[in-house]
Amino acid sequence: MADKFVDIKELPRKLGLVDRKKTTTNEKFSFRDVRWIQIEEFGITKYRYSFDETENWTIVDIRKQRNLDRREQNEPSLVNVDRSRPIGEKSLTIFRNRLLSYQKILEDFMKT
Repeated sequence: MADKFVDIKELPRKLGLVDRKKTTTNEKFSFRDVRWIQIEEFGITKYRYSFDETENWTIVDIRKQRNLDRREQNEPSLVNVDRSRPIGEKSLTIFRNRLLSYQKILEDFMKT
């Protein structure tokens, strides 16, 4: 059964993500104060500090290599630490689709 688990703590590193404290315009960023988020591209988060639709979106890029387009990078291999078996392409596709479905759920929630 151990071969079915993935080390979640290593996931950000394997996906090439980091915990940024500043926005793309070098302003201090605190997720605690964020009220509204929008994710259109992997690793790039737009946010607002209020639910006011006239407020401009601010951007935080949590990709390790900001200057590279995600499509140009090689997909990281998500490896099971116990058996070093990569997750299959079908599973990765399901995972990506679920992440996109969360965006839809959040959009629907914000409309209510």
